[in-house]
Amino acid sequence: MGAEIWLADFKTGAPAARLPQAYLAQLALYRAAVQELYPGKAVRAFVLWLEGPRLQEASSAELDATLAAL
Repeated sequence: MGAEIWLADFKTGAPAARLPQAYLAQLALYRAAVQELYPGKAVRAFVLWLEGPRLQEASSAELDATLAAL
């Protein structure tokens, strides 16, 4: 098994310059759940925009801050 886990949420529409707060909250919760399943593994979270397509990563700092604010 690899050193890190990638998770992706597929979204329709065009990519945004910045991920909307609602999407960050969703990814932060997904990442927290996956971290429980794979302790010790880095978990990276992405939105895959179907229009494009384009893969957009949410930074760990963004996800940590978003989760703390929930």
